[in-house]
Amino acid sequence: MRAHILLGLVAVISILMWQCTSDIDKEVPPHIIPLKKMANIQADVLLINQHLKTLSLPDSSQQMADSAAIYFNGLFEKYNITKQDYDSSLPFYENNVPLLDSLYKASINKLNVLKTQR
Repeated sequence: MRAHILLGLVAVISILMWQCTSDIDKEVPPHIIPLKKMANIQADVLLINQHLKTLSLPDSSQQMADSAAIYFNGLFEKYNITKQDYDSSLPFYENNVPLLDSLYKASINKLNVLKTQR
């Protein structure tokens, strides 16, 4: 009798957990950058943007744009994606709040790991 109650309780908990995470586990379409890769990209985007803020360039508008282009082209090459891949993937995550939350949590985790490695 206790085994049946325990088994039923496990089943109910499993169903509730599945329902709560179904949005987060939503399958990412094939043309969208996968969540884990996108989280790594976003962490690098944050690092690049922070670095660009620290640069003091004489003609800041054009030189800043040139510097940003160099960094972001390197980022796209590093992850073997195009700017178009990134630009089409970001809105997908922004329009899926549970996925966006997972994306930024993973990005923050990566940044924390990098911070501890310094």
